[in-house]
Amino acid sequence: MQRQPDARVAVAFASAVWELGYSMHPPSRHTYAHQPGWRPPRALCEARSAAFDWRVPTVDRDGLPVWQAATIVVAISANPARQHNWANADGWLAETMHAADLDDVLAEAEGRSTAALARLGHVARWSQRHDIADVIKRTLPSAHGVTYLGPRDGQGTWDPEWKVYDAYLPQR
Repeated sequence: MQRQPDARVAVAFASAVWELGYSMHPPSRHTYAHQPGWRPPRALCEARSAAFDWRVPTVDRDGLPVWQAATIVVAISANPARQHNWANADGWLAETMHAADLDDVLAEAEGRSTAALARLGHVARWSQRHDIADVIKRTLPSAHGVTYLGPRDGQGTWDPEWKVYDAYLPQR
């Protein structure tokens, strides 16, 4: 960041969840995000990286840009495999979702894929953020395909409202 101060890079996914205090478990390997097309320098090779075009400004934590809650919940819905700590989702996801500002979530969600929106609605409903789920529901096409939250191994729980097979979130 000292070499490329204008680079759009931020602490992301599970690392952002940890940095913002929503998880009691630090990630085994930190993740940062960068804008698509940016090539990470070798100095960052020990961390996970992900290209993601976020829109909501980051927050500063100890001099590092960190995604806000709204960016986290939309990004995990768009790229669930990048999160890497779904096993303890019951400990961080609802808190992260409740910290997310509705307008910021909608700004991040605009233009995302139908699958990402379906997963976002499902995650919002699971987290008891009915306000977000209801708005997302209105933006989805009435007829959309099935999507997955987790591996496609037949172990997921079917959510007919969102047409999501969910293999990550604990049953409530």
